[in-house]
Amino acid sequence: MTLPLGPEKPNPFDSTKVDDVNGTTRHYILEHPWYLAVFAVNLILVLLLVWTVRDTRKPFDAFYLLIPSILLWGRIQGKVRDSFMKQFAIREGLSFTPNGSILDVEGKLFQIGDSQKIFDVASGEKGDTLFWIFFFSYMTGSGKSRAQHSNTVVEMRLPGEVPSIIVHHKEFLDLGVAAFGNGYVQLELEGDFKKFFTVSVEKNFEIEAYQIFTPDFMAELIDTAKNFNFEFFHDKLYIYKEAYVSKRTDLDAMFALAETLLKKIKPKSVMIGRSVESMEEVLGKEPSLLQ
Repeated sequence: MTLPLGPEKPNPFDSTKVDDVNGTTRHYILEHPWYLAVFAVNLILVLLLVWTVRDTRKPFDAFYLLIPSILLWGRIQGKVRDSFMKQFAIREGLSFTPNGSILDVEGKLFQIGDSQKIFDVASGEKGDTLFWIFFFSYMTGSGKSRAQHSNTVVEMRLPGEVPSIIVHHKEFLDLGVAAFGNGYVQLELEGDFKKFFTVSVEKNFEIEAYQIFTPDFMAELIDTAKNFNFEFFHDKLYIYKEAYVSKRTDLDAMFALAETLLKKIKPKSVMIGRSVESMEEVLGKEPSLLQ
């Protein structure tokens, strides 16, 4: 089905300040009678059909009749989201591309499910660190249990290699030992940190992980990052949130969090990197080459 957005042309939202993706989408639809008409007609048809079959025993799911409106909303919202990330890139002095590749990322997050997609990528160098921030989606399940999972991801390049560590908050699906088998062990951490996060580390690298998760670093995560997940993988740190961040203040805050945590982790990664490479040699693994 082709939605009535016309032929491909420059994004109309590039010239509009987008502080809230959903708010801008609603405002745009309300300002354009044609789109309002599509939603209204779709809703009326659904109500009429529901009324028609009300006395029958046939199963009926009105949700599927709303698909035209859902697709139209998603198409407009997608264009708004493109401009939202593009404007973020401009503010931060980064470059922007609407499409990314799953082959350009590493880590366990990107191995979950299927139909993985990376898009709206802002990237570049801040100070002496390479950053990427992008949206990532994947699918799980099948049939009626099929579901899409949406994430906003910040990727940072570290100056040294660290062990593979997965940190997820307690409300997130289990990405630790249960998800990735015998290659990981759960790190036992004291204090309140374990009330909020679960930490899984690659076997034989527990000592290096403890060097990262010092009391001050754990306190920082509790105070500022309880709603985020993290993954250390080789010379990269990923911070991700299980939603498409849609407000300027939230995206700016997420990037500021990344910069704050980076300051604490960079010196540790340099120190730990030598230990990790030595351990990999002992274990018969080829040390990763920093790019």
